[in-house]
Amino acid sequence: MKHGIKYCIMSRIIAIMLVVLIAFTLIASFALQSIQNTNIEKRGLYDAQRNQLQIENTLDEIYNLSSLFCLNPEIRSFLLTKEYRTPSQKTLAINHLINQLDENLLLDQYIHSFCIVDKNGTGYWNQCPYDNYFLSWFYSYAVDEGSLEEYAGFTNDYVFPPTQQHRAETQLLSHISNVCEVRDSKLSTIGQIIINLDLSALMRDVFDQNSLFSQIGILDEKGNILYLSSGNQQEFLKIADSLTLNFEKTKTGYYFVNTTSNSHWKIISFLSDDQVTQTTEFPFLAVMITVIFLTLCLIVIFISPILMNISKQIIKLEHAIDLVAAGNLNVSVELQGTRELNNIAEGFNRMIAKTKQYMKEALENQKEKQKVSFELLLAKINPHFIYNTLNSVIYLARQNRNQDVIKLTSAFIYLLQDSIHLEKNSLFELTETEVKVIEKYITIQKYRYADQFSFRCVFDPELKDTYIPKNILQPLIENAIIHGICPLERPGHIELNMKREDHSIRILIMDDGAGMEQKKADQLISCTQSEYAPKKSSKMRALGLRNIAEKLQFVYHKNYEFTVTSDPSFGTVIRIVLPIRTKEMTQENKFISNDPSGSSAL
Repeated sequence: MKHGIKYCIMSRIIAIMLVVLIAFTLIASFALQSIQNTNIEKRGLYDAQRNQLQIENTLDEIYNLSSLFCLNPEIRSFLLTKEYRTPSQKTLAINHLINQLDENLLLDQYIHSFCIVDKNGTGYWNQCPYDNYFLSWFYSYAVDEGSLEEYAGFTNDYVFPPTQQHRAETQLLSHISNVCEVRDSKLSTIGQIIINLDLSALMRDVFDQNSLFSQIGILDEKGNILYLSSGNQQEFLKIADSLTLNFEKTKTGYYFVNTTSNSHWKIISFLSDDQVTQTTEFPFLAVMITVIFLTLCLIVIFISPILMNISKQIIKLEHAIDLVAAGNLNVSVELQGTRELNNIAEGFNRMIAKTKQYMKEALENQKEKQKVSFELLLAKINPHFIYNTLNSVIYLARQNRNQDVIKLTSAFIYLLQDSIHLEKNSLFELTETEVKVIEKYITIQKYRYADQFSFRCVFDPELKDTYIPKNILQPLIENAIIHGICPLERPGHIELNMKREDHSIRILIMDDGAGMEQKKADQLISCTQSEYAPKKSSKMRALGLRNIAEKLQFVYHKNYEFTVTSDPSFGTVIRIVLPIRTKEMTQENKFISNDPSGSSAL
């Protein structure tokens, strides 16, 4: 299916713009990739450093709290008291200490509990001071049955079972501080303070403020995992061991590494490519879609009117071309718009004007050519006829038949005047005049071929004012005498029959002479009716028939009939059917036009 020019131009412009925009998008994406990496690095480092500061501040609070506990005079006095007079006195002392610490110390939410351990290894847990349950669990899972003095500092993370105050398992991280005393210039340990941290509560604030990272892990100074927000611990340790820089790009995302200054913990934050895509793709695609949409709108607003105008002008030009193709040359085009459209319109109008001028000149040249060609056809017949007539005059002169010479010469002069006179319509002659020419011609041939043939003419009076091409009958009568009658050893008969039939003239020339085979007659017709290209022949019959055929072809193109029927036993019949032509038609059309439609109007 063929589309209009407006559709073709608009579709190609939109296609080109889309290709350019897509190419621009690809180039921009590659160019912005490095910028995006830089921005991600800056933002990631910023958020990772903020996490580091938050954890350092939390650790500082824990260190300060531990120092506060270690320097607390009541705790030190309780740990230095070796014996109480009664158990109830010790119980009262423990309750007073725990209650006073709970009331006076503002414990953050991430602090789960604390425990005071004396020199003998007895623990006093603030949630259950008289039960050694916590310390037993702590020795088993936090310090692996080791000495508390050896684990001064942070332990590994461990899971503590539910309690009355915490009804779910809790992931804890404990900090151990030694309470010391200087005696006799020597430092000795009199007990320990254990502060238990709720890792989930501790890191909750970090995650709430840092939605950028998809994974956060914390390693102690020995490389043990203190905390991992998600993922497999073994895989995380392998990746952590491979990281050497503060910022590294891997196949799956970006890693940021920070180390706390107060505890030498390594904080590893991971930002996955999927997370990067979620945070950056939508704004980028939204911008590109907006740019494409605005570009298409600009095309429609600014280019569409221009295309509409151009397409209208081209459609107008196409309509003019169709009219010219249909044969209407009285067409002119006026295109409005750009200079190029004006040039096209002027060029088209000049082309039509030149075409009209060329066709006019060609028609005039064709008419002149036809006139000259027809005069040449007449010239072909005249020498042939003159030759035969002069032979007859010479013959009579030798016989001293002066009256016959006068009669023959008078007839010859009549024929000669008729054939060479120059009138306005020399292509045609009255049918009645042509019959008189034949009668004069028969008079001449009677002297040449005395007593060898008889002649009869049947002329329809309705043909009196009609016209036929000049000099088409005489050569056919001559062929009937020479080639039909003369070869016989007996006299022959020739008849000319002219009759009107509707809008046609029927001409029959019949003789009972020698005749010929029909195959040969058909060959003569086939030869003589070729288009203006006469074939050479030594036969006078073929020469005469060819001249007649050329003349009829020239005058009537295909709107006529010319047949020859012959047989050696009965002679030859030549049949010609021509359209009726009156004097008015002859005056209006001087020359014939060989148009392919078969028109015979001169």
